[in-house]
Amino acid sequence: MYEVQSQSTYTLPMGYNDDQIVLLARDPHWLFAYWEISEDRKNHFIGAFGHELWEKSVPVLKVTNVSKNSSFYVRINDFSNSWYINVPDSNCLYVAELGRRIADEFFVNLVSSNYVEAPNDTISANTAAYFINYKDLNKGHLAPETGMIYETQSIKSVTRGVIGISSPELFGFAREESMFGVSSAELFGINIVAEHIGISSEYLIR
Repeated sequence: MYEVQSQSTYTLPMGYNDDQIVLLARDPHWLFAYWEISEDRKNHFIGAFGHELWEKSVPVLKVTNVSKNSSFYVRINDFSNSWYINVPDSNCLYVAELGRRIADEFFVNLVSSNYVEAPNDTISANTAAYFINYKDLNKGHLAPETGMIYETQSIKSVTRGVIGISSPELFGFAREESMFGVSSAELFGINIVAEHIGISSEYLIR
């Protein structure tokens, strides 16, 4: 018989005694922040301002729209370690500070987050259209026009180096095209059907 060996279990700690806040963009109008404040940071505040001021102050997140040079406060509680933040402006750079608010004018920062950019909620101003002959990908090489698209997008960083192309024909089991010269590809999240393959001078949304 096989001897059953007992395995010890490990429980993750509630915290790691760090001082940090991380800010993430969920969508154009919602950010998400999670944080941890060590006892040393709390004791430093109490040593500087007194325990009474800690008790009477309000824990808040100060959210700053760096792009528009404006800020607002989000009241939280001493038991939370994460929060969803609604922001009115999309396509802006944000930073969050965790701290204590004493009256309306006095805010004491405990820790600051990273900067994060909320995505745009409107049609992109970049209206250039790019077309790829995806049949070349199936053959293992890129046509000059296709290579130019990759190079152009790399320079402009439109897709941050990621180009998404989806078509059954890449895997060899798609039906034949019903019309001569008509091909389709999903490029940058948009389903494109074009009668001519190459770099077009027409304009579409990105």
